[in-house]
Parts: sequence; structure tokens; C-alpha cells
Amino acid sequence: MSKSDEIRRMRELQHAQRERAASGGAKGPVSSSIPASSPSQDAEAVGGFPVAVADAPSLHTETRARGGAEEQGKCSGCGKVRALVNGLIVMHQKGLGKVCPGARKVPT
Repeated sequence: MSKSDEIRRMRELQHAQRERAASGGAKGPVSSSIPASSPSQDAEAVGGFPVAVADAPSLHTETRARGGAEEQGKCSGCGKVRALVNGLIVMHQKGLGKVCPGARKVPT
């Protein structure tokens, strides 16, 4: 099966899941994301694709829980203020395809 066939099949599954959620008495508008599945539902039952779990934390909810304040630091390579991930400056480029020497290092 080609990649385009897999993508088409995934879209069909998402569409079917949204229709089931809408007809199952869901209140309000149906979101554009895949509805959460029950824990008893296997990945094989959904066509072999992984199913999104509603209890899994995301980066956006963790950032909101901290009050929206992201940690930031000044890059030692370019001097710009960048976000921190695990205490290190995030990966960024200095030019077209050139990695900044201060990326993935401790901020100054």
C-alpha cells in the first residue's frame, strides 16, 4: 500500500469517527481533531493506526498550567532571546541552513 493510500484511509477513518461522535449525541460542535477513544478500543479496531488518548498531556496544556510563561534565555551564539527546553536553548538557524553555534547549549 502506498503512502497516499494510507493517508486516504486515515482520513476516511477520522471522518467515520467524527460522524459516529456526532450521531452519538455529542453536544456542541464537533472538533477537527480525532475524538478520544475508550481504553478498550484497540489500535487494530481503528485500522491499525494509533488512537489519540484524551488523558495524554500535551505541551500546550503544560504551558497553560504554568501560567503561559515559557522559560527563555539569551543565545550565546547570536545573542537573541530563545525558548528553553530542559534548560538548553532550542535548535535554531543562524542563516539559510546554518545551525547557530549557540543552539542546544546553556544560555548566557
